[in-house]
Amino acid sequence: MGLVCPYQTGSHVGYIGLHMFVLQYHFDGMCCSFTQEEEEEEEEEEEEEEEEEEEEEEEEEEEEEEEEE
Repeated sequence: MGLVCPYQTGSHVGYIGLHMFVLQYHFDGMCCSFTQEEEEEEEEEEEEEEEEEEEEEEEEEEEEEEEEE
């Protein structure tokens, strides 16, 4: 004991598999075994989803401008 896991419970609620893995860490009382590579991959996926949402909003604004003319 005494090891501090960098991932707090609930930090990956959106990813069911990872969330279960984090809960397993707390259940075992051991430091979770995430690697730096896995962390980077998850962050990239989150950023891609946000970018897609922003693009959709921009398209809607352009359509509204055309209707005003």
